[in-house]
Amino acid sequence: MSRRKNKKSPQKILRPPFKTRLGQWVESKSPVFRFAFKFVGLAALFYALTLWPALQKPMAAVVHAHAGLASLLLNLFGEQSHVSGGVIYSPQYAITVLPECTALEFACFFCAALVAFPAPWVRKITGVFIGVAALTVLNLLRIISLYWTGVHCSFLFDQMHEEIWGILLIFATAALCVGWVRWAKHDDGLELI
Repeated sequence: MSRRKNKKSPQKILRPPFKTRLGQWVESKSPVFRFAFKFVGLAALFYALTLWPALQKPMAAVVHAHAGLASLLLNLFGEQSHVSGGVIYSPQYAITVLPECTALEFACFFCAALVAFPAPWVRKITGVFIGVAALTVLNLLRIISLYWTGVHCSFLFDQMHEEIWGILLIFATAALCVGWVRWAKHDDGLELI
């Protein structure tokens, strides 16, 4: 009698989907690396969304809203300003509010940091709303002060626009991130990464 060996058909080795493999790889790294990886990916995604053509029309509405609110507040302080699109103007001076003037980049950075940080979603959502609101208010103060500087101290406009407010917004964004991390860590007993 002869024995026949059953030839087994070669088994296919199923690999998990790329998304699963990427998630497993990221989770195998240190907490600092995981935060940095998620932060960079989210920041890139948020910035890419701001460039998406479908969002350009809503962005124009945001620019107009910033200009309109800044003009309204300026008029409360005696400036006779008007708004046309993103332009705040008066007989003395005019300033154009561009999409870059809405502090959207700082809000993207802030949101990416909060979402990437290991904390409960309730804390993240609360932080995003408070932080974006604070950055929006600070940016409105920026627009108002730049208009006022242009009208009353035009020789300081470039320095205020390019140096002082840029640095202030960077520090404010970083301070909001650090403040939120301390708040989230303190309230939930999280270990800082």
